[in-house]
Amino acid sequence: MIGRDQYFCRSFFIVIFLYIDILWFLIICIGVISMFSASMFRERFELVDLHKEHRGEDEAVQSLALSNRIAFPLDGRKPEESQFLVVIRAQSMHGTARMAGRLVQELMPQSDSTEVILDIDWAKAWEKARSHYEREHNPSAWCAVYMNGEPVFQDGEYDPLLDAIERCSASNKNEYDQAVEIVEYAFWEYGKAVRLQKQSVPALTIRRERDDALRCSLIIRAMRQTSTFNVTMRPPIVEGQRKGHVTAHGALHICASFLESIQLAYQIGRLNTEVRQFKLGPSSEKAHQAENAHNQMLLLKDELEEYETLYDIVYRPDKPDLHRIIRETENTIIL
Repeated sequence: MIGRDQYFCRSFFIVIFLYIDILWFLIICIGVISMFSASMFRERFELVDLHKEHRGEDEAVQSLALSNRIAFPLDGRKPEESQFLVVIRAQSMHGTARMAGRLVQELMPQSDSTEVILDIDWAKAWEKARSHYEREHNPSAWCAVYMNGEPVFQDGEYDPLLDAIERCSASNKNEYDQAVEIVEYAFWEYGKAVRLQKQSVPALTIRRERDDALRCSLIIRAMRQTSTFNVTMRPPIVEGQRKGHVTAHGALHICASFLESIQLAYQIGRLNTEVRQFKLGPSSEKAHQAENAHNQMLLLKDELEEYETLYDIVYRPDKPDLHRIIRETENTIIL
């Protein structure tokens, strides 16, 4: 039989371990909710065969990988210190941001277990992240999610070079800037002399401010210039005080809606130009796509207006003028 002291000792340690689990859970939630920050980049990788390049051959570029990438640690630590670094890559900027929002929304009530993350229905999350317009007019859109360098979800076809880059980054304590050198060294180890060229430009940054605000900065590349568009979200003022909390996944969804709206405006301008210059009828495929793109843009407008009723949102400068983008695209593109 277990003595009273032994029983008390076991119960004491069970309670201690339970509190440790709860504390770790809170740390994860704080990392995702209160200390959330993330950046998304548009990336281009070229894997060049040095021997073929030296001989002047046209096929020196062995691989060309285009991607949008967003990464954030779930425990609030720096990427190189985190044990829970999640990376999302996708074909489109809005798809990357919206999938990140789905991931944060799924993980907020979860524990710190890697198995829990693997149990998420990624296919369903990715399906929800894609609009009806994109499923019809961009069926080849792809997405990949990595946890500590290993893919936990993949959909669609993309260059496997991206998988190698993420594994090399994770093997070096998530020092992402050094991943290119590690990939090159791995190829040299297998007897292939290569150079991996990387081009990276920022597309989106999100960070939590001291007053519980979430500040989002979007880099907008127009036909003639590049500008920054800032969105600051705060809890609404109720009875003279701010009530509630601005969620990270809400901020990501707002950014995704703006990014998609801007892309749709460019698409509409280009499609309208094609319909006009090639004298295509209203029943043509291009005209049909332009109409669907306009309808999707209106749906996103309604979605953003709904968020404006939930949060105190400040735009600097003003919100992008989508109709102006359409007109400028129509006047600039020459087919």
